[in-house]
Amino acid sequence: MYEWDVATRVRVLPKGGEGLVSSEYSTGIVYESDGVTISAFPVIHAEPHNSYGFRVDYRDRSLVFSGDTKRCQALIDHSQHVDLIIHECFPPAEIYAEKAGRPLEIAKVIAEEVHTSPREVGTVFRDTQPRLGVIYHMYNNEDLVIPTSDQVRESFDGNFAIGSDLMVINVGDDILTRQAIVGDKTWPVRLEANPEHNQ
Repeated sequence: MYEWDVATRVRVLPKGGEGLVSSEYSTGIVYESDGVTISAFPVIHAEPHNSYGFRVDYRDRSLVFSGDTKRCQALIDHSQHVDLIIHECFPPAEIYAEKAGRPLEIAKVIAEEVHTSPREVGTVFRDTQPRLGVIYHMYNNEDLVIPTSDQVRESFDGNFAIGSDLMVINVGDDILTRQAIVGDKTWPVRLEANPEHNQ
């Protein structure tokens, strides 16, 4: 699917830079190296072709990334007392219907049957007790912050944040969130830094 893009860039890419490498995986350990273990587990999104969540373990730290999902037992089982859960969350159906101009019944299917509502994410966080829960997959409009937070708080009184582009999460003895500091447009990596790719 990238044939045209590769063909137009191959003259200026570093040697081998046009290659794509993909790996098929299923339930279980999908990566293990240098003390890092990544496990995949099926979650419920759009049957029959659902998606996967991932758990990352390194030393005594752990995180779960939900992928697109509804609340499901596999996610609950893999997320018990992790340091961090990054869980998808769709805006409240009523707000989504109004803003997107969609019928409420369609908005509810999208926000509550195919994705996870803020209320339901609150129950996931409550039942797994992460040190920090982060929700993503949101429209990060200012007018969504309070209603979304209120619905999560109906079930969960622990630490949580609404994820945003360039959010950095440091997981240590404390868990800290901050925004990455980057230039408006960064320069490419200098080729001299990777001499083997300078051909």
